Amino acid sequence: MDEYFDVVGYNERSRMTLARLKIARDGKIVWKNRCESNHIDQNQVGWGVMKEYLHQEFCPLGFHGNRMNEFLELSQGNLSIEEYHQAFAKLIHAVMHQME
Repeated sequence: MDEYFDVVGYNERSRMTLARLKIARDGKIVWKNRCESNHIDQNQVGWGVMKEYLHQEFCPLGFHGNRMNEFLELSQGNLSIEEYHQAFAKLIHAVMHQME
């Protein structure tokens, strides 16, 4: 979402508003419960805070390290060129987001 926000030029408030509309069912419930239990006004929290909290909540420890290892160990092996390309594209996308 950050890339989209940057391209469109959204400010922090617009980023947060769109993020709250776009996050999936479980994410909405978790975020709403966190705000309510900590007496936080959802309208006063920035996108960076929400993104970091949801990342911690939904990405298991070691997830990104595992993705990096998958990328580094990727080889064509018995895959067709198309299958290899798809696997490469998926992993490079994940690794690039991790490095941001």
